[in-house]
Amino acid sequence: MAGGWAQYGVRFAGSDGLKPLVGATAPLPSPSTTGGLRGVGARGGTLGFLGVGMSQAMELDAPLAGLVKNYDGLLNLVQVPLSRSPADPGSGEWSYTFPDLAPFAGAVRYCQLFVIDPGAPALVSATNGWRVEFGQ
Repeated sequence: MAGGWAQYGVRFAGSDGLKPLVGATAPLPSPSTTGGLRGVGARGGTLGFLGVGMSQAMELDAPLAGLVKNYDGLLNLVQVPLSRSPADPGSGEWSYTFPDLAPFAGAVRYCQLFVIDPGAPALVSATNGWRVEFGQ
């Protein structure tokens, strides 16, 4: 298995109607140390929460009314700070580079990034779902 990723589901707009997006910083073959996750196009200078699950889902009105949670299970949220200024909608970014992908070899995970954004109807914008397949 070579590793890879695919997006699915819908995104939810925040400030100025911009919709954040989640993706990869590089291919995710194991034992590469260059692979990582990233979120872009969100409100800057705020907090995001990365949700991770074991399978794809479509849970309506979760974690808040008007949103859709695109992964299974409990929220499994990890707090992540977003860079840049809140005065510049869409400038917020977050990234994480794995120090060692070997422990994830062959694993598949489903992720989604939620961002606190007072310009969003639910006060939270959200990326679409993201299927991550770690290579072997």
